[in-house]
Amino acid sequence: MLNLIVAGTCWLLAGASYWWSAQTEKRKQEIMSIQSTKCRDLEPGRKTEVKGTVKALTPLPVPERPGECVYYRIERRQERMHTRREADGKIHSTPEWETIEARTESRRFLVEDETGSVLVDLQEGAEVDAPLVVDKNEQSPGNTLSAGGFRLSLGGGKPTTTRVWALVPGQPVYVLGQAESEGSRVVLKSGEQKLVVSYKSEEELLRGAQRDASFGKVIAAALLAAGAAAFFLIK
Repeated sequence: MLNLIVAGTCWLLAGASYWWSAQTEKRKQEIMSIQSTKCRDLEPGRKTEVKGTVKALTPLPVPERPGECVYYRIERRQERMHTRREADGKIHSTPEWETIEARTESRRFLVEDETGSVLVDLQEGAEVDAPLVVDKNEQSPGNTLSAGGFRLSLGGGKPTTTRVWALVPGQPVYVLGQAESEGSRVVLKSGEQKLVVSYKSEEELLRGAQRDASFGKVIAAALLAAGAAAFFLIK
C-alpha cells in the first residue's frame, strides 16, 4: 500500500511539472510568434507586442522610498515565535516568518516609443514583472513606556523584512496584450490571455522561458522515474 501512495504522489507531481513546462513553452512560442509593433502602427482587435518606456498619467507614491510609480507590489514579513506541544508533551517554540502585509496597486500609464504612445490598463488580471526597488531588513518597534514626555524602549522588537517591486517613469518595458479602441485612443489590456508587462527584454524573457520549460521537463522525468522505483521496490 505504501508503494502506491509514494508512487502516486510522485506521478501526480510529475504531471504538475510537465503541465507547468508545457505552459511555459506555450508562452515562449506566443512571444516568438508576435512581431513588435510601433505605437503609431497599433491596430485595435489584435494581439500586440510593444517595447518602450513608462510614462505616468496619475502616478502613485513608491512605498518605503521617495519617488513615483505606476505599479507597485509590497510584501512585508516578520519573524514570530510559534509554540506547539509535541507528542511527548513538551512545548517547543520555533521562529517562523509570516507575511504581515501583501498589497498591490496600479494606475493606467503610457508606454512611449519614438513614434508615439499607447495606453496600458493593468486592471484586468495582468501579469506584471517589476524590478525590486526596496529590500530592507529592520527591527520592528518593540514595547515602549511613556511618562512625562519621555519614552523608554522595553525591547521586544521583531526582525522584519520589506520588499517593494515597482514600475517607475522612464523604466523600459516589454508589453504583450490585446489592442482595443477606447474613444480616440488605443489601449493594451488583457484579452483571452492576460496582459504581460515586464521590465525584462524580449530576449531575456525567451531565455528564461526556455530555461524554465527545460527544467520542468527534467523534474517531471525524475519524478516519473522515482514513482516507478517506488512502485516496484517499496513493499
